[in-house]
Amino acid sequence: MTTGLLTGVVFLLFLIAGVLFGLLYECGYILRTLTKFGKITTYVSDFVLFLFAGVFFFFVALKVNNGIIALYEVFGFVLGFALERVSVGKMLAMILIFSYNIFTRFVKHLKKFKLFRFLLR
Repeated sequence: MTTGLLTGVVFLLFLIAGVLFGLLYECGYILRTLTKFGKITTYVSDFVLFLFAGVFFFFVALKVNNGIIALYEVFGFVLGFALERVSVGKMLAMILIFSYNIFTRFVKHLKKFKLFRFLLR
């Protein structure tokens, strides 16, 4: 393989890693939305998640490119994260929040029945 081809493969792997981290961040976002955390908890969870992103980035760099970090790797990771947030992330969040709301309404209606209240005891 030529160096240019390897560079492209490494860039694509970091792009995929960025998308995977974006999906992880999206799960945290949905959890924060559904539980309605306060601002301080949101800042702390974002800090921890992005600290994890740094560790994840360096782990991928170690496994894929023997620990060599280049600017195109950082760009690929950030681009993958941004693409996930813009495309899949918003749609996934809307679907999960919508299904959560339907589920909570269903459970509220079930609580009206005596049998369901008996089963919850």
